[in-house]
Formats: sequence, structure tokens, C-alpha cells
Amino acid sequence: MSVKTVQAVINGMTYTLTLNASTGKYETTVTAPTKSSYTQTNRYYNVTITATDNAGNVTTKNATDSVLGSSLQLKVVEKVAPVQTLVSPTDGAVLITNKPTFTWTITDDDSGVNPDTIRIKIDSSEHHFHDIASGIGGCHRLLGIYFFDNEEAKRKRTPTKAQRKRR
Repeated sequence: MSVKTVQAVINGMTYTLTLNASTGKYETTVTAPTKSSYTQTNRYYNVTITATDNAGNVTTKNATDSVLGSSLQLKVVEKVAPVQTLVSPTDGAVLITNKPTFTWTITDDDSGVNPDTIRIKIDSSEHHFHDIASGIGGCHRLLGIYFFDNEEAKRKRTPTKAQRKRR
């Protein structure tokens, strides 16, 4: 029997594949989902392929198939970096305490931000933001705040010229 139709379903969208005579493969062009696959079960979009022959026999394969499964897992990487805004201290501010309060916002409408990766660069050293809660002595320069999104990509460095003034 010859193949009558081949369809792929990805994220609820159905695509009809056509036979490429030169390669002998069924192909189509799909639009990837707009959100990364990070929040999907197992961190991928399941691709389901259904082939129907002229006699009406149907074969379906998906990501759980023991032979083809791994090739039917669509992994979509986040396209938009999280947005970070340093609220205070403002750029160029002089800090007169060894326990300054830093206020910033980090937003990510896709995979989210991993709070355990937030680092503050002071002078030439990076510190986890919890590690400097007890204060720092001397005069220092805040060089940036770094963090990773949940896809483990280092996303942002926000430089500032805020300095602590020695009392």
C-alpha cells in the first residue's frame, strides 16, 4: 500500500506533510511555538505524526515511541531575554552605609528567572546576593547584577556607577 496522507500535530496545530520526490521524505514547514519548551512536560513539545495509507490503515508515532521518540521532541529555546531594572541606588549614587539596600526588578514572561543564580558584582568579585547581607567594609564599586533564566542562559549585566563612600 502507498501512503495517502501524513500529518504532524505540534502544540495543537495540525500540519500536512508532502512527499519530497528528490529525498523520498515527507516534509512541511512549521511555525515554532512562541513560548520556549521549558515549561512543557519533559521540557519539549511533543510532535505526533500520523500516516494513513490508501487502505485506511493508520500509524501514529510520538515522543514516547521507542524508535522515533527522540526525533519527535521539539525543543524551543527562549527568544526574549528577561528584563532587569535597577531601581536604587541610581546610577552615580554615593552610598554612605556598609549595608546599602539595592532594589531591582527582573521579569521574564517565558521560562522565568532562577533566583539562586542572582549575583552582584562588587569591585572585581561576584557575590550571591544573600552572601553580602551582613555588609561590606571599605569603599566599593557596584559593577553589575547578573542572573540566569531557567534555561540556564546568562541573561543580563546591568552596570552602575554607584559607589560606597568611606565614613
